[in-house]
Amino acid sequence: MASLDELVAAAIERAFANQITPEIRALREEVRALKEDGDPNVLVDVKEAARLLGTTEGALRRRLERGRGPLRPVHVGRSVRLRRADILALARSRGER
Repeated sequence: MASLDELVAAAIERAFANQITPEIRALREEVRALKEDGDPNVLVDVKEAARLLGTTEGALRRRLERGRGPLRPVHVGRSVRLRRADILALARSRGER
């Protein structure tokens, strides 16, 4: 069932469909993606990244150590972080999430 916000947004879009520019549509999609996925530039730890990818923390750490795959770790002090956007892109390309 659609939320009240979604129903109002759909009604507004129908009422002003001829006035909504492609730029506004692109911004709306970006906002929708942020609501669904959170901020894509957020760095997450390996445990959270493994959860998002549906793998174990150890398997992901080994993959990162070997430099395999598209994920590039960001070192923050002694800890390893990954960009959430990269993780979500990889999950989507693999048909997950």
